[in-house]
Amino acid sequence: MVKVTSVDISEDMLGLAKKLNPEVNYQYGDMRTIRLEESFDAVTILDSINYIKTIEDLQRTFITKYSKLSIDIFYITVCRTATMIIKFGGGGGI
Repeated sequence: MVKVTSVDISEDMLGLAKKLNPEVNYQYGDMRTIRLEESFDAVTILDSINYIKTIEDLQRTFITKYSKLSIDIFYITVCRTATMIIKFGGGGGI
């Protein structure tokens, strides 16, 4: 069974998402800074990455997400203009 946790900074979007996919664990928070208790085998950011406006915020987002991975794994981010696939190594580098 796949367990999914979703994070959003919009209460309205979380409310809609809960209606559409009630089996998902939804958390209110900012993807740049949220700290969840659990770790994950995979992390993805879909179109929400388009809201990141600065390199510093992009770095904070990636560091926040990487810190929650339980293993070295591919991290996939989909942007409007490109798809970035980044493999994080054991040293935490990009």
